[in-house]
Amino acid sequence: MRSLGEGRAPAAAEWAAHAAAVALLAWMLVRALGPAGPAPPLLIAEPRTDALAALSGSLPSRVHATFREAPEPVVRDWLVALRRSGRSVSWSGDSLVGAAASVEPIVAPRGGVRVRVAAPAGMDIVIGDAAGALDTVSSVGGGATLAARMVVGDLTVAARGGAGAGGAKVAPGEHASVRDVLVLGRAGWESKFVIAALEEEGWRVTARLAVAPGAWVTQGTLAAIDTSRFAAVVAIDTVAAEWGGEIARYVRGGGGFVLAGGAAASPAFRTIAPGRPAMYVAADPVAPPDSAPRRVLGVQPITSLASDAVVLERRGTAVTAAARRVALGRVAQIGYVDTWRWRMAGGEGATEAHREWWSKVVSSVAHAPAQSGAAEEGAVDAAPHARLVDALGEPSASPRAARPAREPLMSWVLVLAVSLLIGSWGSRRLRGAR
Repeated sequence: MRSLGEGRAPAAAEWAAHAAAVALLAWMLVRALGPAGPAPPLLIAEPRTDALAALSGSLPSRVHATFREAPEPVVRDWLVALRRSGRSVSWSGDSLVGAAASVEPIVAPRGGVRVRVAAPAGMDIVIGDAAGALDTVSSVGGGATLAARMVVGDLTVAARGGAGAGGAKVAPGEHASVRDVLVLGRAGWESKFVIAALEEEGWRVTARLAVAPGAWVTQGTLAAIDTSRFAAVVAIDTVAAEWGGEIARYVRGGGGFVLAGGAAASPAFRTIAPGRPAMYVAADPVAPPDSAPRRVLGVQPITSLASDAVVLERRGTAVTAAARRVALGRVAQIGYVDTWRWRMAGGEGATEAHREWWSKVVSSVAHAPAQSGAAEEGAVDAAPHARLVDALGEPSASPRAARPAREPLMSWVLVLAVSLLIGSWGSRRLRGAR
């Protein structure tokens, strides 16, 4: 026969298990009848403009939107309006890529626009207009540039790489107003063919060329050098130093200036030049090849670059072209000497390539008056991803990926309570108690 103490120990354990099970069940009941937690947000996948009216009818207090591509401005503004009405609005877009674009008219007689795109390196960027795709370029170093002679309507940019996508839409605006180019230098082959190249591309050229000490040849009317008359000034050599003070004021007021060959050696241009010309490196005595014609030209490499100068072109380690901003104007420095050899001794396409190159050099610095005709607010979106983050904050995880923290806890509590009850009942049956 068992002692009284031997019977009390199992009974106490059974009572404790039974009490714990009842307590756990009571806790679950309180939790179930207590105030409910926040309702999961309404998940809206790729909201479209034509569906906004229907979605606005009955929305919960929490909304989460998911995007594969940056939304249109109307959709973004709708989400902002929901947040301002008191709702909690979040968004996610794992495949979104931050892409942005800008467009500006090319200051050149033939017109056109220059599109600059910012996107992660290695992405394929498709640039198009209302008539279709214009070109596909690859993002290198965080962006890409495309020049187009003619566009129809707004420009669209679609950047794609791997699983990511991004895009933008920009308006080209009006054509730039092109003014004259002033060429200053000694009469010679270089001056002659620089003027010819620019005129063949459609530029109106005014020239002042020295033929002997105190003797000049003038083409056009050389009035005051200012932005109301000239889009750019080209200094072929140090002769242009005679107008050094006037040119410096012109540049600081917004004018464009091209320093060719050794023109930058003049002290008159020291404060505005991107760098200093080094010793002359003689031309290679071969015909300039169409594949790389400037590699065989004579050159004065650009050294002692200003802190804000930007290198545009190199030959090996030597800088052959550089540029900088000076106040409101821009200055380009070209180290090549006697570029007329390219035109006269080059291949079949040398004449066209020479004049296009010189036109681009002048266009890169040329001044043009500010143009009107910007697109209406909301019609275009040059940086949709950045504006989405600015309007709604950083993206958050999609609710689909989140599991309620309460469900697994409640399941384990229920298992524990049932186990305690079964254990208490089983122990009593084994002891023969009721």
